[in-house]
Amino acid sequence: MSAPSLHPINLTAEALLNTLAAKQIHCWVDGTKLRMRVRQGSLDSETLEAISRLKSDLVQALQDRDRAKDGNVDREEASWPCVIGALIGGVAGAVPVLEPTNMARQLRVTFRPLPATAPRAIAQFVRRLAEILQEHGVRVVPWDEAVKQGANVVDGNAPSRSGREKSRKIVANDINAVIDVERAWTARERLRVSLAETFYRWTLAKRNEGLSITQVLHRIAWIDDDLLNRLEDPFRTQIVVVRALDEAMLRRDVTYREKIRHGLKLLFRSFAQIALQVSHDKLAVVNLNLCDSIYPLARLSETVLTSLIPKLYVPIRPIPIKRFTLASFQPENSRYAERLIELGQRMRPTGLFPAGSTLSKVIRRRSRRDIFEIMADGRAGVSYGFVAYAEPPRYADGPIELSRSQWANLRPLPQLAETHVRQSDTGRWFISIGEGDQTRFHQVPDLWIISSRSGANKTDLRAKDVVRVGLSRGSLTMQSAEGTELAKGVRPSYDLYVMFALALGAALYFPSLIREGAPMVHFHGYPSPDWFAANEQWAGALNPSMPCGTFESGIFNFLAIAEVARRSNVTPDLITVVEPDHGVNILAADPDHLVARVNEGVASRQIELGGRFYQALKSHQREG
Repeated sequence: MSAPSLHPINLTAEALLNTLAAKQIHCWVDGTKLRMRVRQGSLDSETLEAISRLKSDLVQALQDRDRAKDGNVDREEASWPCVIGALIGGVAGAVPVLEPTNMARQLRVTFRPLPATAPRAIAQFVRRLAEILQEHGVRVVPWDEAVKQGANVVDGNAPSRSGREKSRKIVANDINAVIDVERAWTARERLRVSLAETFYRWTLAKRNEGLSITQVLHRIAWIDDDLLNRLEDPFRTQIVVVRALDEAMLRRDVTYREKIRHGLKLLFRSFAQIALQVSHDKLAVVNLNLCDSIYPLARLSETVLTSLIPKLYVPIRPIPIKRFTLASFQPENSRYAERLIELGQRMRPTGLFPAGSTLSKVIRRRSRRDIFEIMADGRAGVSYGFVAYAEPPRYADGPIELSRSQWANLRPLPQLAETHVRQSDTGRWFISIGEGDQTRFHQVPDLWIISSRSGANKTDLRAKDVVRVGLSRGSLTMQSAEGTELAKGVRPSYDLYVMFALALGAALYFPSLIREGAPMVHFHGYPSPDWFAANEQWAGALNPSMPCGTFESGIFNFLAIAEVARRSNVTPDLITVVEPDHGVNILAADPDHLVARVNEGVASRQIELGGRFYQALKSHQREG
């Protein structure tokens, strides 16, 4: 059926949105801006003119639709996560999406046609997965519509097998994810990969045509038809691979290190960001968080909504190094660097911080290493967990808290709701927290966190492994140890948003907890609900499963601290934030208490790496 025609007279925004939908043009609002996904050739001059004329009305109509779907959420309430995001280091004005149903409506995925050799059970699961994604609002794009004709992938120096120059169809960059099944590697396929890598290195070495890495991958697609080589933009489109669950990896005697090796091999073999492992009654959703949570297949719809869709919507990405002002410092002169190194050493007996791996050991193919290094913003490897030490919050001269009348005289901040945050004449930020008579107007402090660099051995840190990261009114600074070179892979942790969220949440809600600085640790496992002692609090088990290092994961950590504050106004000895499919973050005032309690949990088998205790935490929080 053809799209309805446009009539300029009395054309409404709703009618135009319906016309655009008929043309398969996807529209949404990002902050206050109209965004669109448009297939080539689908926009004519008449439609463009109508969009331009009704742009503001389109934005309003889309916002009205979202509010209706979200149960008429109050606009000021919706602005609160935006403010949190800006306060923990996000870009001011960035609009986080925290509800999986809202994430789903902005996703476009496609399924690669199944090979004839695909097992029947896997094929049935893939079909059911497509149905469930659609039920949750994800746009499942047919394969023929998701691909487009790419540029010629063979030049005169590398003729195709047919002897003629030919082009390949590539997946368009407006597709968020391609879902495929694991494909067998035959001896012929291994030979093709070897030839492709040789051609890749040779083409990359030439670089006399100004080709990007992605363009080089497109050129080797005639040799190696691997899915990665057929993505228009591998930095925007994720690969999801479906395979049978290896039941042997579920045995209690399998160590977490073995599971790490298995998970890395599984992901990097297909260069997939996500792997779905399926059995007759179980589903494992695996990404580089590498926390082996297992879900019952009978609850597939819930798992897709809360675990898979968030991972499709927000890929794992660190804060780009270009956002930081770079400097150096002397760790040996910092008491908090000394405490951090000691904290890592004292955590060694727990076994909760496995050693990381360099890229050359986990990714054999040069082309895949090059892509991953760009995704990882120059990081040279992968590691699991973090140890960090928050310095005491730094407040500017003047009052830390204001009266309501003083708050009323402050100025708004650009792109942030003045209901929640404002600035003084001197440029200091203040935030409104609490409700009614309990509302406080608190100065937003500068935050400094000492942590291990990304990829370091957390339990055997040296001064060169320590970085100091600061956040002041949205501006980020990274200080590395004097003598270390940024080009050598010295990068801050992926989890900076989370670290800043924990530190800021403590400063605002439990200031005595962080007054002298606070140790914090993150590991890829969970404690049992029975591990927690009196005056130890936890929250977050019911949150969506966000990938590590994301803007949204930081916001959820801050909200978890706020939830603990709502439950009790007594400062806890220890706060644990549960991150589904990722692990836990633990913050305390006293490093001795933190170390002792974690060691006790490991010794009593009430803390383990992996997802064994996650479902118990989730059930406990849901019931409580």
